[in-house]
Amino acid sequence: MRQILIYCLMQLPGLTFAGGLLYYLHNQTLIGASTALIFFFLWVLKDVLLFFPARKSLPDGSVKDPAGLQGIGGRVEKRLPHERGFLVRVKHELWHAEGSRDLEPGSRVRVVGRQGLVLRIEKIEEP
Repeated sequence: MRQILIYCLMQLPGLTFAGGLLYYLHNQTLIGASTALIFFFLWVLKDVLLFFPARKSLPDGSVKDPAGLQGIGGRVEKRLPHERGFLVRVKHELWHAEGSRDLEPGSRVRVVGRQGLVLRIEKIEEP
């Protein structure tokens, strides 16, 4: 439903321009009313038909993890001062992370979420 709304809002400027142009041409007696309505209907039909291939590129509202870090394991490198979280190495990269206070440098962790550039982590219990 959100994709339809976004697409309709994206089409409004073109639809307004086409309608205004057709109205102007009709008022100048360059085209008849039936011709203007046919062109306007074809313009709307074009927008409806183009929605189906275009919807793949429109945001659908779901939250995805573009970095693919959800569920990946890592290791705590350092506890940051002033209760600001941890530095965690995941996939050979250092990330700012937040998790439970009992984590120490060297602890194995798993990524359970992400908010912006801050990872949410939980400790992996080692057997």
